[in-house]
Amino acid sequence: MFYKKNFYQMKELIELLKLLGIHVNINESSSPILLFACSILVLSIIALFCFINILLYFTILYITDNKLLLDKLSRYVILVKIINLYKQTRIAYLLFEVILFLVSLGSVIWLCSRVVYGLM
Repeated sequence: MFYKKNFYQMKELIELLKLLGIHVNINESSSPILLFACSILVLSIIALFCFINILLYFTILYITDNKLLLDKLSRYVILVKIINLYKQTRIAYLLFEVILFLVSLGSVIWLCSRVVYGLM
């Protein structure tokens, strides 16, 4: 009963993975470890995207402070658009990214530690 409830909640997660291009065959007869691995995969993808955004933000801050790099990159239109986008980023958005990154990594660590120590 509990497993079936969790499976129906996982359908949204499976649809999200399909949007990302990851096709998994999970049905009601799939093992719980497969559902657990799918959850860990999604949390890891969220953490990776947050980390990339944070890293890009700090890289853009460094580039905007360095006039020589900014002059060299000004020849590329796409890079100028990306730099302008990240220069307009608010600190609140960056804090949200950091919190989301820490929560998703903390969730992965917490869930895996519960499995390792047999608390689930």
